[in-house]
Amino acid sequence: MALLYTLYQWDATDKKTGEPINPSAQGKWFARACQIGEMGTDELAERVSYATTVTKADVKAVIEGLIKEMQDAMNNSQTVVLDGIGRFKLGITCTGAIEPGDFNANTNITGVHVNFLPAYNNTKDGRKNSPWTNRTKCREAPKNAVE
Repeated sequence: MALLYTLYQWDATDKKTGEPINPSAQGKWFARACQIGEMGTDELAERVSYATTVTKADVKAVIEGLIKEMQDAMNNSQTVVLDGIGRFKLGITCTGAIEPGDFNANTNITGVHVNFLPAYNNTKDGRKNSPWTNRTKCREAPKNAVE
């Protein structure tokens, strides 16, 4: 298993000025993570049930309950912390108002989204180590294997 990547060449310019964005990166090749599928709740629940003594139905019930409780907590302006997974909180997308009194939540707030910060530990040398990525190996995706 590995995280697949494709290569792309940096060629970005400012749309207003036509000037290169980050000139030192211009023309260099970079990796971009790519996915070739997804795992839904059913498959995840089935895999967890095989790895534990809990049934698939029980796993799904816990996931559904967890989602509902997380929604309730975040809608009450709380951050949800799942140890070993990370932190979830709601954020707002909005347009600005000239004066505080001109701000209207119904017109200026254009969306609400979930922010996720993965769990991590600090290593002895001061780096962040995440359980999500500490065993990740990367390899280039086969040509035409991804969109």
